[in-house]
Amino acid sequence: MEKPSDNPKQDSFERGPDAESKKSLERGRPANVPPPHVEPELPIFFTHPLLWAYRKFGIAAVVGFAVILFLLSANRNTIGRATVKLLISVLPPKRLQIVEKGHIGIGVIQFANEKDNKTQAFLVDALSSLDKGLGLQVMTFDRQIAVEENRTDAASVQAQRYLRESHAQLLIWGYPVGGPSKVGAKLYIASPSQSFGHTGSSPPMILELPEVFGDDLWLFVRLIVVAQLNAASVDRESSSQIAPFLDKLRSTGPAGWSDDTHAECAFLLGHAFQILGARMGIDQPKKTQAAYREAIAAYREALKGWVRDKSPSAWASAETDLGVALEALGESEHTEGSFQRDNSISDLRLDSPLIDWERPSANSSTALRILPDREIGLGHLEESVVVYRMALEEWKTLSTTDWAMTQNDLGTALEAIGETALGSQDLSGAVDAYEEALQKIPRLQMPLYWAMTQNNLGIALEVLGSRDASARGNEFLKTAAAAFRKALAERTLQTSPLEWAQTQNDLGTALQALGTRYPGLPGIVLVREAIDAYQLALNVWTHANAPASWAKVQHNLGLALETLGERETGDAGSILIHQAIDAYQKALTEETRSRMPMRWAGLQYNLGLAWVHLRNIHPTDKEEDSPLSQAIAAYRNALMEWTEQRVPLNWAMANTNLGIALSELGQQTNDTQLLCDALQCHVIAWDVFSSGGATSFAHTAAEAAAGDLELLRIDARDTPIKCVVEQSRLLGRMGLLAK
Repeated sequence: MEKPSDNPKQDSFERGPDAESKKSLERGRPANVPPPHVEPELPIFFTHPLLWAYRKFGIAAVVGFAVILFLLSANRNTIGRATVKLLISVLPPKRLQIVEKGHIGIGVIQFANEKDNKTQAFLVDALSSLDKGLGLQVMTFDRQIAVEENRTDAASVQAQRYLRESHAQLLIWGYPVGGPSKVGAKLYIASPSQSFGHTGSSPPMILELPEVFGDDLWLFVRLIVVAQLNAASVDRESSSQIAPFLDKLRSTGPAGWSDDTHAECAFLLGHAFQILGARMGIDQPKKTQAAYREAIAAYREALKGWVRDKSPSAWASAETDLGVALEALGESEHTEGSFQRDNSISDLRLDSPLIDWERPSANSSTALRILPDREIGLGHLEESVVVYRMALEEWKTLSTTDWAMTQNDLGTALEAIGETALGSQDLSGAVDAYEEALQKIPRLQMPLYWAMTQNNLGIALEVLGSRDASARGNEFLKTAAAAFRKALAERTLQTSPLEWAQTQNDLGTALQALGTRYPGLPGIVLVREAIDAYQLALNVWTHANAPASWAKVQHNLGLALETLGERETGDAGSILIHQAIDAYQKALTEETRSRMPMRWAGLQYNLGLAWVHLRNIHPTDKEEDSPLSQAIAAYRNALMEWTEQRVPLNWAMANTNLGIALSELGQQTNDTQLLCDALQCHVIAWDVFSSGGATSFAHTAAEAAAGDLELLRIDARDTPIKCVVEQSRLLGRMGLLAK
């Protein structure tokens, strides 16, 4: 699932007209308003001869024309002053400073009615001290922006020009308040409107802030910057700098601040902590969750000041972002407590390469015991759904665009619940939410957000399809692939390469799942298309610039190559399996046991299957480092993390395949101990499968155990084998001792 960058909606900061009114402002004039009557003007030659000369012939003409007028005119002083004034007005001002490559630019405009620029210097000092690894570039602009009560349209035009000219991410201006001994300011913040796919011609988003003084201004402006920039590397020091402000907000706060001001500050603080949580990453779960809990507390603080009846738009904004923080916390808790989606039983290779392995029914109870810890984080996810639905009630009448964006958020929460609790009903609800959002998201104005929602729709459909082995499941997968291709119409390699790579990977998973269900040429074509999609993603997600994503795609590529290799014979199949093994081994360089133990185990399991497939192509290979020996080592690696207590079905499945490989190697080497080890693997796997209700898997394990017994009896020549005696109780329950 995807969320907008760092989750919170940027445009929810804006207070004022709703989405429909904003559209009128963007068109320039409200609908149904006749143009004003304009009196005919005299030619500029008669009204402003010097300006006419400048436009027609340039500066030299102005000077020449002014000299002639100066010589001929009796009022030479007036002519001289007019010439100087014109020259000053037409000469272009000094260009604004441009943000250096790799930096985040913040432009601080000269404050209105302030000759000594004291407030501008104060803010520059505050922001410069914040740059501890954020890559900020604080710039002063010798410009002013007009400040008028309740009017931001003219300021928006100026801000847009300055942002475009300087390439800055934030623009700060305002006017000073207080007195000579106390620095204070009424602030306005503007940021570009390209977020979430808005076109560059749209006016910037402007946030009007309350009057702030002294130390509060110092803290407040730093908080705003962290909250608004979505900086790529918000560090712990930045968090510690703004954390004291939360304590101040929880108490009485600065004197004279209204409830609305308190709420605004708490809202922004929640946004800052939410960004901090998103930047921590899955390798720091406790710190990530602590940041999200701070964000949740701040949003709830904001909701105390923004009463729903009095401030519906502000209330809905805080309610929506509260939902985002709850959802992020739930997902983080679940990821820490279990392992991620692509290591679940539904995404692993379930078929044994040495025997016919019957795939479980989509409605089989086998799925019920995959992950005993799946409910971790479910409470916060379910709470986020409730919060989103409350916000939707307000957005429905306030803002069509915000309603659609919150529908997308609702979809991601339902999808997370569906994956966490293995519930198809929640996934279907996610599909409905995405489809409703897509009906209202203006594709022309928000193409990347529209594409993101299409991609989310595709992921939900792909998960539904992967759980349903019937023709209905195939239709889900086909519709998922279509949704991904629609997303790629807007997510292009040129405009948004990282998102384009993400969708190529997602398209590959849908095509691969579909290809495994079709025999013959149709299935091969689909799997080859999946491989092409993965390789396109790897052109962008390289090991150097995106190691985690690169490893994920390498894993998926390995699965597709292995699937294709199974359908080929001879050297062609061998080459494909070798390529699959190479892809798995590349993924293991990033998805290590210490960093991602469960993903590492899944990779080891799939690597074991690939080695066995290679053994099938060369069945006479008996070297110590043969594919069969490599497979046994890989399965045993997987079982280091796939324990019976943590993931019983995965543990049993790995034991089944390990037993098959041990049995085959035991036959080759006439090693009774290997056959005994194989029997033990199959018996304990049968026990777990049976108690978990996985009847088809239990049947396969029982058949494998029967084969082991037969080999042991031949080898023992009717002499009881110790390992058979040790397993006699379970073998009796399996009905195998009488054979």
